[in-house]
Amino acid sequence: MILSPDTWLGRGSWRVTTDSTGVKFDCVVKIEDVENGTAIQINASTETDATYRYDVWIVPDETGLYTITVNSPSFALEGVGKLESLPHLATLRSEDGNTNLVATVFEMPEVYGTRGFFTEGRHTYTFELALRMRVKVVKEKNENVTIIPFDPRRRGD
Repeated sequence: MILSPDTWLGRGSWRVTTDSTGVKFDCVVKIEDVENGTAIQINASTETDATYRYDVWIVPDETGLYTITVNSPSFALEGVGKLESLPHLATLRSEDGNTNLVATVFEMPEVYGTRGFFTEGRHTYTFELALRMRVKVVKEKNENVTIIPFDPRRRGD
């Protein structure tokens, strides 16, 4: 998977596909390796201070695909993803089929990008998100602070 276990910071927007203006948001994405796969916790807040939380579980299967589950207070989705090569691609839906998500994750020069569509009932939203790893700060013996620059290809080293 392209995003290594760590804390990632994101900035993006979403909008209803029939609107010309979107809603900007910031998020913190915490990725952890767990026994059988990957756990991801996403906490997002909009420019109007609305907050959202999503819990994601990704588990590889025996065919080279990944089972992906997303839970939030307002919906639960399950689906499949191709995460072995770039771009990553996933499609998920709710049990009743009323809510669907299609998303991709890809490399950009200084960040990773995520783009997709979310459909709930008759409304379809499009979203974009840029993710960068949290900047690492190292305190040296003489109390100077060194900031290690972000390099998306170093995968958390």
